Amino acid sequence: MASVMIIDRLSRAADGEPLVLGHRGFAALEVENTLPAFARAAGTAGVSGVELDVQLSRDDEVVVAHDRDLARLGGDPQAIAGLTAAELATRELRVERPAGPASTATGVPTLNAVVDAVPAPLLIDIELKSYSDMRPGLPEAVARLIHDRGIADRVLVSSFDPRLVRAFRTAAAGLGLRVVTAAIYSGDAEVPWLLRRGLGVRWSGSEVAKPSWASLLRRRPPRRWSLVWTVNDREVVERLAGRGVAGYIGDDPAALRRWITEAAARSGAPAADRPPETRP
Repeated sequence: MASVMIIDRLSRAADGEPLVLGHRGFAALEVENTLPAFARAAGTAGVSGVELDVQLSRDDEVVVAHDRDLARLGGDPQAIAGLTAAELATRELRVERPAGPASTATGVPTLNAVVDAVPAPLLIDIELKSYSDMRPGLPEAVARLIHDRGIADRVLVSSFDPRLVRAFRTAAAGLGLRVVTAAIYSGDAEVPWLLRRGLGVRWSGSEVAKPSWASLLRRRPPRRWSLVWTVNDREVVERLAGRGVAGYIGDDPAALRRWITEAAARSGAPAADRPPETRP
């Protein structure tokens, strides 16, 4: 079921210059998961793509938001699932930063709008959220959108919940799609203990493991290809160098690319002599 182009890209990245995905766009400088964050990441040299979170609005549009509500970013405790896409598009969002000015943006975007803002050949890692009170049908809605937009060759679909990944794979296969999937995991206490070591990769039938960087430092991933999150520290990149990581996900993808290049140069790896891999 996996896209041959994506698998080839991951394989080449694991053997050479790792991919760099902007976590929720460019969360270090913009409001996460907003169009300005994705536009900034898409326009940054050396960035291979973006990572984002999706759930369904009240009118069953696939919208891009991490939290179950807007309390943290918009001061509104109302759930995403209780608002329409049009209502979400008007909300004012804000992030206060310890150093420097606050970031502001208008609107929770739809996934369709983000696809327009992140042009090919940049990758899009779509994380299916799994809150208990979300509207049903998210895996199927994402599969339909990928089919209708014709972007199966540049997306990866992931989730902490292997049941959602399996549901997506079933829906995608029914539409004749070949889409790469990944199971996310970490040692965090919020993750069910059975899933903390990457068992969800096997259970979901995924081709890619998506461990936290701490999980990967403790043990090798259960598959060859791994996308590591959330890497915001130069030392972490240096400690992971040489482990065959296919890609890194970080809040500041520009800094992340620089750290990867510097770590490769210090280790004498041949990848340091090549430009970053940003095309399939």
